[in-house]
Amino acid sequence: MTAPRGRPRVGLTIAGCDPSGGAGLAADLMVMRDFGLHGTFVVTTVIAQNTRGVSASWPMTARQVVEQLEVLLGDVAVDAVKIGALGSAEVARAVAGPLAAWRRGGGGVVVLDPVYRSGQNTVSIGGEAVAEAIADALLPLCDAVTPNVPEAEHLTGLTIDGPEGLIAAGRALVARGASAALLKVGHLPGAPDDVLVCADGRVTTLPLPRRFAMEVRGTGCHLATALACALLEEPDVPAAARRARAYLDALWADGTASVGGGARVFFHGEGRP
Repeated sequence: MTAPRGRPRVGLTIAGCDPSGGAGLAADLMVMRDFGLHGTFVVTTVIAQNTRGVSASWPMTARQVVEQLEVLLGDVAVDAVKIGALGSAEVARAVAGPLAAWRRGGGGVVVLDPVYRSGQNTVSIGGEAVAEAIADALLPLCDAVTPNVPEAEHLTGLTIDGPEGLIAAGRALVARGASAALLKVGHLPGAPDDVLVCADGRVTTLPLPRRFAMEVRGTGCHLATALACALLEEPDVPAAARRARAYLDALWADGTASVGGGARVFFHGEGRP
C-alpha cells in the first residue's frame, strides 16, 4: 500500500481497552481507520471484558495517563480527540490540563463519551465520581458530548422519561460548557429518536435503529469516534452527526459478527465513509 502524500490526519482516543475488540480503544482505532485517519491512543484503564460483559477494571494512575498524553501531544500533530472511559475522577481532572493546552495551541476536535459504567450498566468503570469530574473539568473542552440516558441523568441531575427530558438534559449539558450534546436513547423504552442539542439553540432528532440497542457491543464508542472524525470535514455538528449515524448504519448493513457467546460486534472491512 502506498503511503498518503503529506501528513495524514491523526485521531487520538483516550479510553480503556476491551480485550474482545468490540469497544474501547480497539473499536475507536478501527473507526479512525475507516475515516482515513491514523489512530493513536492513550490507555486509561485495563478492563477484564469479553462479549458477555465486564468483570473488572483497573485504572491507570493520573500520572501514567498524563505522561502518555503529554509525550504524544509533544510530538504528534493530533487533529481529533475522542475521550471514552477514564477510569477515575483523578484521571478525568488530570487530562483536562494537557487537552486545554492543546486546544489553546490550535488543537482540533474533542468529542466525549462520558463512560463511567459498563454498557450493561452493571460494572463500575470509575463510577459516579468520574461523571462529576467530567462535568467540572471536561465538558467546557468538548465540541460534543454523547451520553446515554443514565449518564445524562447523572451529569445533569435531571430525570429523563421522554423526548422533552432529552432536550432539557441536552440544554443543561450545553449550559455546563459543551458545544453540543448528542443524547442516545438506547436505555429509554419507547423514545423515538436520539436528540442533538447545540449551543446555538438548534435541536435535531436522529432516527434510532432500535436494532442497535444492547445486541451489538460498542455502538457508543463507534458513534462518538465517528462524530469526532466527521467533524474534521464537516464542522456543522448536526451534519456531522448525521454522517456519523450513516456510518453506523453502513456498519450494520455490512454485517455484525459473533466472536464469543455474548453480544455481537461490528465487523470492519474496507473503509466506508
